[in-house]
Amino acid sequence: MSVRSISLVMCLILLSGCAGNIKDQICLGIGIYAYVMEARETRRQQKEARNWQARRAAAGQTSASIAAGERHENPSSGLSSGIGGQGAGGSPAAEGIQNEAAFLISFQAGQEDFRRFRYQDCKAKMISLAVENGAGKQRAQAYFYAGACAYYLGNFEEARRYFAKAIELDPGYMPSTTRFTPALLGFYRRSGR
Repeated sequence: MSVRSISLVMCLILLSGCAGNIKDQICLGIGIYAYVMEARETRRQQKEARNWQARRAAAGQTSASIAAGERHENPSSGLSSGIGGQGAGGSPAAEGIQNEAAFLISFQAGQEDFRRFRYQDCKAKMISLAVENGAGKQRAQAYFYAGACAYYLGNFEEARRYFAKAIELDPGYMPSTTRFTPALLGFYRRSGR
C-alpha cells in the first residue's frame, strides 16, 4: 500500500467519524503515520541490504578474476584491478566489503535488540562493533545506539560519553526523529557541547 493510499484511508477515517470521538481519530491518524514511517525505514534498510549483496557479489567476481590473473573492470568503483599479488586471499576491496557485511549484520541484530527493549544486549553489541570495526559514520551510529541504551537504562553519564564519542566521529550524524524520543534526541544534542 502506498503512502498516498494510506493517507487517503486515514483522511476518510478521520472525516467519516468511524473512530468515535476526535481524540480517537487523532490517535488513529498518528498510529497510521507511525506505521507509514516505519514502513519507509524498513524499505530503506531492505534496499541497503540488496545493495550490499550486489556489492558483495561484484567483489566475489573481482576476487575470482584476480586469482585467475585476469584484468576485470569493477563497475561500482570505475577502477581496473589486475594481478597485484593478492593471491587466493582476495582483494582488499573484497575484505572491506566482508568487514562491512559483518558490521551490518551485527548492527541489525543490535537494532533488533533495541526494538525489543533489550537495552543491555543492544549496548554490548554496539560497543563491541564501535571498538572492533566500522568506518567513522558506522562507528558513530554504533556509539549513538550504545548511548541510547545507556540513557534508557538510566546511566546518563555513560550515555553522555557515548553520545560525545558519536558526535566526535561524525558531527553531522542525526538519528531518526521517528524512532527516538525527543528527550533522548535533546540529550544527544547537548552531549556534543
